[in-house]
Amino acid sequence: MENFRMMLTSPLWTSTPTASEWLWRPVRDWDNEDTVNSVSAAAPSDRRGQWTVVTRQGRDLRIDTDRLRSHHLLFTYVNGQWMVSDDPESLRKHSGSWSRDAEAADVFLHTGFVVGSRTLVSGVHATPAASTVVLHPDGTWTCSLWDSFGYSTNPITSAAEFDEAFDHALDLAVTRLLAHAEGRQLVLPLSGGLDSRLLAVWLKRLGAPRVIAYTYGKPSSREISISRAVAQALGIDWFSVDLDPSRIAQRWHTAAGAHFQGATWGLTSLPHVQDWYALTVIREDHLVDDDAIILPGHAAVRTLHDTGLLHSSPRTLKCSPPSPADTRCSRVLPRHTARYRSCARRSGARRQRRRWTANAACKGCWHGSISGSGRQNTSTTP
Repeated sequence: MENFRMMLTSPLWTSTPTASEWLWRPVRDWDNEDTVNSVSAAAPSDRRGQWTVVTRQGRDLRIDTDRLRSHHLLFTYVNGQWMVSDDPESLRKHSGSWSRDAEAADVFLHTGFVVGSRTLVSGVHATPAASTVVLHPDGTWTCSLWDSFGYSTNPITSAAEFDEAFDHALDLAVTRLLAHAEGRQLVLPLSGGLDSRLLAVWLKRLGAPRVIAYTYGKPSSREISISRAVAQALGIDWFSVDLDPSRIAQRWHTAAGAHFQGATWGLTSLPHVQDWYALTVIREDHLVDDDAIILPGHAAVRTLHDTGLLHSSPRTLKCSPPSPADTRCSRVLPRHTARYRSCARRSGARRQRRRWTANAACKGCWHGSISGSGRQNTSTTP
């Protein structure tokens, strides 16, 4: 009997003819056999963008998950065989009766998601972010981090140095994005907060050619007026999607709503209903190009949690002489980097300890690796 049963339902998977390597990436028809081989051969830290990679290694099965956990896989051991899938219902059909993981359900109740490698079902596991999971034929498995976010032992303490490093990182990321976009329309969900405002500024600063912004909510809401004002200040085309609670509820109870719920929760998290409704309306009304790229700015500066920064003195972008784009940018992007740096220094160690403790308690990947029994494997070097 085959040691593994693969049940991959997403149309975005590409595999080699021998079915020894599988690659998931978020754009259909990007990849061919050569691409699968080259991506699989690269170290996880050298792979760009969003991906999930599955490879056979002798009798073992290795699953690499990207930093964002863009497309996690579920796995469980049943009757001497590993079942691996990206769809809970497909997995359930072949894995017998399920029972709720009570501890994971308590976490889910409070947060809307579960952490680490747990799911809401006992005995069913999920691949964590930035991890490598190896499934062995005897039913054991290991999970190790190939990357983690931490604070440097030699932190930046100069505001000028931090600004330069921050600008350089954003320049690299957005420049790479524009190169891969190859002229396709860029669609920016613009709430007017720091995250999306920062991304809007950098797109404008680097001369992104086809950018359109949108937001959603009640027509009279303050967020919509702020979003519109930011887009106007930057000279970016803009539109809004009205959220009518009765229409959202009506659509939620349709076959399309049921399909969305089944396709997105993955035994681990609640889907984002508002985004789904807004994007559905945008697609149906042809408000953006069919091949447009959506650029959410989630968590770019989310650690601040300080809306007061939106009203602080603007941050002046370095350019000599200043371009019209930079002049507009300086009006909409507050100087937040110095505040971010000081917040990171004060709370960094404390947040790091909390994250490690939570991951260990929930059987997630922590320093080293975690075995299938949930015990830390101290033989692996952090």
